[in-house]
Amino acid sequence: MLPTAPNCHSMVLIISVFVLTSKEIRHSLLYFCSLGFALVDVLVAGLCVQVAQIVRGQTRYERKRGVLMYDNGLMCNIRAVFGERWYVAWICPWIKSPLPEDGARFRVSELKTK
Repeated sequence: MLPTAPNCHSMVLIISVFVLTSKEIRHSLLYFCSLGFALVDVLVAGLCVQVAQIVRGQTRYERKRGVLMYDNGLMCNIRAVFGERWYVAWICPWIKSPLPEDGARFRVSELKTK
């Protein structure tokens, strides 16, 4: 037996229950747009902090204390974070990109330690 479609009156009742006034719609849109903008702001700020730390070769702890002993230049710092295939590894974390160091010992900058 095939299922029957609901009659027209029940569909009108269901739709009328969920209909919002134009004022409620405007308030809902304003709320969700504001929430979206706030989320984007937080994500962009976090990305800026991460990029600044990668460029300087620092962790958060080192950044707060002004330690620059691992700053080996932009490209060496990027390779230390993303590996030898850095140009594709930042897009997808599952791409194999061997790191130049072993993860426990890192090359110290000669200029910053003197």
